[in-house]
Amino acid sequence: LRRIELQIVGAAHLPKMDVVGTVDAYCDVEFMGKKWTTGVKKNTYTPTWEERHVFEVRDCTADPGALQITVMDWDLMGGNDTVGQVVMSAAKMGKVVRGRCGWEEEREVVLRGEDGLNVVGQDKQEALLKVRLRVLEDEDEGEVDVDEQAGGLRVLEDEAEGEADVDEQAG
Repeated sequence: LRRIELQIVGAAHLPKMDVVGTVDAYCDVEFMGKKWTTGVKKNTYTPTWEERHVFEVRDCTADPGALQITVMDWDLMGGNDTVGQVVMSAAKMGKVVRGRCGWEEEREVVLRGEDGLNVVGQDKQEALLKVRLRVLEDEDEGEVDVDEQAGGLRVLEDEAEGEADVDEQAG
């Protein structure tokens, strides 16, 4: 069993989506047939989530598929609006899943609109999403301490070998 921790750190330069107000942003995440949603950060073009989710991978040899993160604008009335999305390819995520325990990467990636073009924020800069990926201990190889106060996981020992080549650009 392999566990991949995804942290949605924050976003910057989001566009104005509604006539009144700013953005009430949240993220919808899909990976390996599982879905996860962050909390809503209201009235900001630069939301900070610092939220984590752990995906369990039972078969590291299987293709995990792409990781898709969609930034949404929550609306009280009517439907929520898609701000933009980031897709990390199945090839990249396969390298991550088969990577060395303890490996981690943080990157800022440009949001793409439904038209495939880069999303431009209200300040005329490209809209960015900052994410962090981390490969956690295999369940049978190490002990993981759940730190309720910090809201995260702390790996206590690292015995796995093997390294992921993860220099591929997202998208």
